[in-house]
Amino acid sequence: TSKEGQGDFRWCFTKILEIVGLQEALPIDEKPVRKSPSPPPKKAKVEPEPKKAKVEPEPSKAKVEPETQPPNFTLPLHDATIDEGSRFTFECRVTGIPMPEICWLKDNLSIDSNLDYHTKVEDGLCSLTIEETFTEDSACFTCRATNLLGYAETTALLTVRENEREAPPQFLQLLSPVSGVEGSPCRLECRVEGIPLPTVQWYRDGECVDSAPGYTTTYNNGVAVLSVEQMGIHNQGLYSCRATNRLGTETTSASVTVQRLISEKAPEFVVPLSNVMARAGQKIRLECELCGVPEPQLDWVHNGKPFTESRDIKVQKEGGKLVLTISEAFPKDAGTYSLTATNSAGSTTSSCTVAVKGRLPTETSDSELASDLEPSKPSIPTTLRDATVSEGGKARLDCIIVGQPEPEVIWYHEGVPIKESKEVQLLFQGDRCSLIIAETLPEDAGQYKVVAINSAGEASSSCQLFVQRTEMQPEQTPEITGTKPLFISLLTDALATEGDSTSLECAVRGDPTPSVSWFLNNNPVVASDRLKMDQEAGGLCTLVISPVLADDRGVYTARATNPLGEAKCFAHLIVRSAANLAAVPSAPDVRLEERATVPAFTELFADRTVVEGGSTKFECIVTGKPTPKVRWLYNSEPVSGKDFLVSVSGSRQVLTIPVVSKVLAGGQITCVAENDAGKASCNATITVSDAPPVDDLLSSIDHLNLSETSVFELKREVFMQSSSHTQFGAGEPVVQVHGMASRTEQ
Repeated sequence: TSKEGQGDFRWCFTKILEIVGLQEALPIDEKPVRKSPSPPPKKAKVEPEPKKAKVEPEPSKAKVEPETQPPNFTLPLHDATIDEGSRFTFECRVTGIPMPEICWLKDNLSIDSNLDYHTKVEDGLCSLTIEETFTEDSACFTCRATNLLGYAETTALLTVRENEREAPPQFLQLLSPVSGVEGSPCRLECRVEGIPLPTVQWYRDGECVDSAPGYTTTYNNGVAVLSVEQMGIHNQGLYSCRATNRLGTETTSASVTVQRLISEKAPEFVVPLSNVMARAGQKIRLECELCGVPEPQLDWVHNGKPFTESRDIKVQKEGGKLVLTISEAFPKDAGTYSLTATNSAGSTTSSCTVAVKGRLPTETSDSELASDLEPSKPSIPTTLRDATVSEGGKARLDCIIVGQPEPEVIWYHEGVPIKESKEVQLLFQGDRCSLIIAETLPEDAGQYKVVAINSAGEASSSCQLFVQRTEMQPEQTPEITGTKPLFISLLTDALATEGDSTSLECAVRGDPTPSVSWFLNNNPVVASDRLKMDQEAGGLCTLVISPVLADDRGVYTARATNPLGEAKCFAHLIVRSAANLAAVPSAPDVRLEERATVPAFTELFADRTVVEGGSTKFECIVTGKPTPKVRWLYNSEPVSGKDFLVSVSGSRQVLTIPVVSKVLAGGQITCVAENDAGKASCNATITVSDAPPVDDLLSSIDHLNLSETSVFELKREVFMQSSSHTQFGAGEPVVQVHGMASRTEQ
């Protein structure tokens, strides 16, 4: 312990640090202990011994193994959460040379003297054990390791949960009654506790509404909420929240009251009053439809003066209508009637005119009985329709009017009443009312309106009449007379052997004489030494192929054209190779061809026009072996339902349409016949027209001045055109398509 001994120790320790290279990392006071009382200062500065270690060669320095290490935690502490009363151990691993000293801290306070905490260090593994934890043990625990080179720490948080005791559900906040108006939101809320946390269910009048539409439920941290975005009367009732866990069930209830929302609405006439016209003694009926909230107050006025009900004047409600009835009309009852409806939201008025005419001289006691019938407002079940006519043509506007008593009818053109004249005729036939213009002029175009009025009200209908001007063209194309091409003899299918000759023949007529061109598979056939085409003056057309090649097979088309139109017919040529013909005897083939025949239509049906609401039939006769299977199609879809009736009588096939509607207009009716030998079909188009008025059909007869000996003639013209289309290939079924159009005049 002498100063000289201390100097030797310090010199040795400094020497060791220089050897291991740690002198700079850990500064040491290099002031030596002077053995002489007063050593020269300069000699101390040039002392060679301490500095020799710094200039030693690098290889010798790398070979020295370090003998000290600062503390380092290779396994730190980790946070932990445990239940109260359980045993717990913190563990960490530390390294360092020399081995560090370990100190445990709780919230930065040493616990080395605390008997509740047991610490242990073994081979660098440090542990802190708590045999029985309490909530007071919740804290930040730190393990600090210290040696000569420094210290290191690792810290973790220990959380000790307090043990919860099971408890049944208990509502800390009960439901409270709710009252609101329709459309407003509603919220019911309560708070419940229990261990374990209870589950909740919501009920309205004893019925669970958790999944009911219009309700939203939430349950978070013991707060249960039931919400309704917009309340209605149906949401009213007693609501309950039921909380349940394994220890029991608890319920809280409250009522929800919904008040009806009455939104004010100003009065409005849905159907206003309408003008009436009555004969003296007839019953007058004024009616209208009115709405408003609250219910409006009604005030009737006649010619500006208020009036009330009396023996002859009654006001009553009939369903949703408001009706004023005058039991017997007199001239004093004529004038303007007004009804004013008023409520807190506003008021509105509707007016009408009542005309009372004198009794007709021709009226008798029988007609007086009609006044006892309840009057009904005129109606127009069949309204006017827009019409288009050519200048100089005849125009006719029709409608049907009903009412009691029989309404008076007034016609208007552009708002001006129309009077009957030589040019304009007004007809009344039963309930049908007609306006006829014998010869229309451009000024007759415009809006036409018919008004029907009686003692119960009035009704009207409008339409537009369009008059097309006829303008003469300065240069008119001369009309071509004659007839369109028509094949009087059609092409027939042919079977030829490769190397043989074959011909296809057809006959056509038309005026002017049609020119005939030939096509193979829609490609023009060019005449050559092998392909020869001929057309005779009588209309016979021939295509000769010699010799026949394999490429000649396919569908041949003969097309006849002239300025009035064109016509086509088709045939299929099958070419057999000579090798196949030599291998298979021909006689059996011929017999097989004769056994099976392609379906053929020996009687066709044609396009037709049918009046809407009428009925029609499509009939045809089909032959073929074996007996063809027949299907009817409408627009390529199988017919079905009550709109189509299919029947068979021998080889005659019948499709009946009991009631023709506009939906069928322009549709295509097809009959398809099919057997093993091939298939054939027949097509026609159905046109649906409006039912013409009887007066249109017979108007010309009405204006004929016929005597008993007079004779008149109805003429009908008949025109018919038909075509067929046959297709088949080697080994494929035969297909035939037939069509026919007709026009009749007698």
